[in-house]
This record gives sequence, C-alpha cells and structure tokens, in this order.
Amino acid sequence: MNQVESIPHPVPPVVAVVGLRGSGKSTIGRLLAERLARPWHDLDQLALARCGLQTIREVFEGPGESRWREAEAEALRRQLEQGSQVLSLGGGAPTRPEVAGLLADHRARGTAIVIWLDAAPEVLAARIGSHDDERPPLLADEAGRPVPPLEEARILRGRREAAYRAVSDVILCNENDPASAVDRLLGPPGSG
Repeated sequence: MNQVESIPHPVPPVVAVVGLRGSGKSTIGRLLAERLARPWHDLDQLALARCGLQTIREVFEGPGESRWREAEAEALRRQLEQGSQVLSLGGGAPTRPEVAGLLADHRARGTAIVIWLDAAPEVLAARIGSHDDERPPLLADEAGRPVPPLEEARILRGRREAAYRAVSDVILCNENDPASAVDRLLGPPGSG
C-alpha cells in the first residue's frame, strides 16, 4: 500500500485507527469522531469491560494474554456491527489473525476503513516519555529489565509494520499537530 493521507468520500460507517503506542490513536480517533459526528470507542476499554478487570496489566497477570486477545477480538466483532463510529484499536490488535480477518471482511464489504497512524520511533518515544502504570513497558531485555521507549518503538515498528500495512487503507504520518492530521484525512472543516 502506498502512502495515502486522505479518506475517500463517502466515509464508510466504521473508521478504525491503528498504530503503535504514542501514534495518536486516541487523540486522532476523538477528533475524527467529532468531525464526522460519530461516537468514538477505544477497543482496549471495550475489551477490558469484557474481562471485568481495570487494567490490561491485570488481565495479563491474571487470566493471561490469550484471554486478552480473545476479549479484544470479541469486542471488535461486536463493534463492527454497531454502525457508524470511530474505533481506536490497541497497538497489537492488528497483528492477531482474527482481528486482521475481521477488519479485512468489513473493508471488503465497504463497511469499514482502516487508518494506520505512523510516526518515527523518535517521535513515538518522545510522546511516551517514560514508562509508568498508564503506559507500562511492552518489552524487556534478556535480564528482564524494561526496554527504553525509543528501543521499544523501533523493535515494535519492525515487528508490526507488515501487519499494519496489510490491514490499512490509509497511512497517515502523524508527527505534528493532531488537528492538521485530521484535516489531511478529511480536508479542512467545511470542505466536504
């Protein structure tokens, strides 16, 4: 897929936003929802509700990653049938075959479009800052120490790029102002 930065009109009912941590999925998702006059949903929050726990960390430490991935796919399947909305997916979701299949099916039917928010690892690391409870480390080194955000962004981008590319209709480089990124996707306010 080539770098395409605009959404075709008419916009399909479901606009799904994918990308690495720090790419702006929640920020851009909310802004898109506002501009399109649609509800916005965070797939991580929907999956957490299905697990009955407060944090993804609790799910991974309790029922485990397999339960998390199952809840994520269940939540996505349900949301894709809910009509017009903007949906921000967790960074790892598109790498899962079931999630990729659900997105592919709805893209083929014309009921969904997927936007990959891309940014340089240095930009992602700067946005993340340091790991904390809100953004715990996703990777550890051989000694079990958390990998710094810049290294983590580089590694995960390398691992996930093909999956993001495969599920996406639009690739948007989101390294600057979120409002201008949305303008590049939809055109300036009042233009469409």
